[in-house]
Amino acid sequence: MVEKRTLVEGEGIAFADGVTITQLSRGERLQGQIVEMAPDSRVDTHSHPNEQLTFAVEGTLSLIVDGEEIQLGAGESLLIPGGAEHAAVTEPDSSAVAFDVFSPPREGLPNVE
Repeated sequence: MVEKRTLVEGEGIAFADGVTITQLSRGERLQGQIVEMAPDSRVDTHSHPNEQLTFAVEGTLSLIVDGEEIQLGAGESLLIPGGAEHAAVTEPDSSAVAFDVFSPPREGLPNVE
């Protein structure tokens, strides 16, 4: 199945203080989402069995994966293995937009059909 998707301003769902996620297309084996992080915001430490690819579209964010902090700037990506404990943070002077891909698709996220 081919699916074209256009982002609509304001359709994202608040995921944490200063963090909005917008679900994109979801297939049988993968799913994509946009994550917008305001300055000084955080996605708390969590894990899931899905592999996760995070691509920084703009700004700078830090990912803490199994205790190691890795900074991503626009144009950089990071592959997070399934089961790894991870978190994401932005500094007080930097916002970020990232594109996440999960395989297989994640369950339990806001605005996932």
